[in-house]
Amino acid sequence: MKQLYMKQKVFSLSGKFTVKDQQERDVYYVEGSFLQIPKTFSIMNTK
Repeated sequence: MKQLYMKQKVFSLSGKFTVKDQQERDVYYVEGSFLQIPKTFSIMNTK
């Protein structure tokens, strides 16, 4: 089973972060809505 890790800053205004694999390589790039309700996320491949 593939394990993925994401680290999001608690007080980030941009809403952008990456998802990494076990070797700490970027696998996905995520952009979240900042002031939108409900909050939405766009997930994109890094390749």
